[in-house]
Amino acid sequence: MADVTDVDTMEDVYITLAGAYLKSGEPELALQYANRKLFKPISEADISEDIADYYIDNNEELETAEALLDKAYTLMKSYLESKGFASVKSADLQIMMAVYGGYNHLGKIEKADQLFSYVSTMVDSFGDDYSPYFALVSGLASSAEVFAEEGELVLARSILEKAYDVAKIMPPNNKVKYPNTPEEWSYYTKVFAMTTVMDVYYWQLQDTGRALSIINDIDLIRADDGIAGNTYKTYDDATLARTDFQMYSYIVPLLADYGYNTAQINDVIGTMVQENYIANAWANFAKFYAKTDIDGALQVISDELTATAFGSDYYRDVVKALTYNGINKGGDYMAQYLIENGYNAEAIKAVDVARVALDNAVANGIEASDSNKAKYYVNYGYAKLADLYYFAGASDAKINEMMDLAIAMLPMRIVRQKTLKCPILITKFML
Repeated sequence: MADVTDVDTMEDVYITLAGAYLKSGEPELALQYANRKLFKPISEADISEDIADYYIDNNEELETAEALLDKAYTLMKSYLESKGFASVKSADLQIMMAVYGGYNHLGKIEKADQLFSYVSTMVDSFGDDYSPYFALVSGLASSAEVFAEEGELVLARSILEKAYDVAKIMPPNNKVKYPNTPEEWSYYTKVFAMTTVMDVYYWQLQDTGRALSIINDIDLIRADDGIAGNTYKTYDDATLARTDFQMYSYIVPLLADYGYNTAQINDVIGTMVQENYIANAWANFAKFYAKTDIDGALQVISDELTATAFGSDYYRDVVKALTYNGINKGGDYMAQYLIENGYNAEAIKAVDVARVALDNAVANGIEASDSNKAKYYVNYGYAKLADLYYFAGASDAKINEMMDLAIAMLPMRIVRQKTLKCPILITKFML
């Protein structure tokens, strides 16, 4: 330690040591490092709150815990005021809300209310910049999620309602940049903030009624954002077009989980305008449906993702919907989602149907260029199907057939350019 002279490095070391002592159940030793007076205010506030939280969770040294919360609150106030409320970040608010929760746990309701009143005064300084509003909503929602996971449902709900109050008054995107040009504005981030609160209500608090009421509020904004002439790309309404992202990413999965049938979800997706997001919405609906009715889910994909709706290369959307997004398993659609949830037989069915769509595309020569063939027939196609068959426990014959088809599709110059993305295929090709 004596050889470390850089202040930032020393701070990182002390934070790591304090955290390690805390995890090993030695808060007194953690406290020694937290009091080194070397920390940036936000770092010192954060570790002080962590130690207070430890004491509260273990019902130990509660007076010390309160003092540490007081210290963290004082440091955060100083830090936020020095940098200006308009520059507040979500991480800043998460620390403040952790202190707020600590006060509530200790029964120090007056202190908790004072802290939240202070946080609320920040909003008056935000002006027309949507960014700090979103940071506040995000910080509050993250804190509510933590309290919900800890079983503090009343506290979580209280914080969420405060977050939603902020979300409802959030100004449009681009108002600061174009104050006199509403044609450039949209409520994209406002709707994002609303869905953030909605998600915690539904998935953590299991409050379907409140989540659905927020969706209704979002529907009203999408139907009429009150901004004249705000276009986006080729679309007449920027808010409607841009919030299609929230529709397919958050709202359709929620409604699918809630139990919407195909006709009901069709009405929801019918309000969307961006073609690629519409395809993703159907994919998200079908993947939830697949757990209980794989044949019905496959029929949804067959009925909705058609050449009539999406053009001659519609098979790309079909294969994606039945597998996962591109080469990104984090963008899980039907087969990947089913595998992750233990429905391997259903996943194999989905991959079988994807294979038929891909075979037809190849037979009809949909992709013309070598680069597109490598991308859609191989990396996004047969190689991906081989990968999914493998993880779903399909036969070696199916896996090997997909890899052989992928290799057969691949011009040697593409291989030399290292365009292969699938590890299982690369391994086979090198043998």
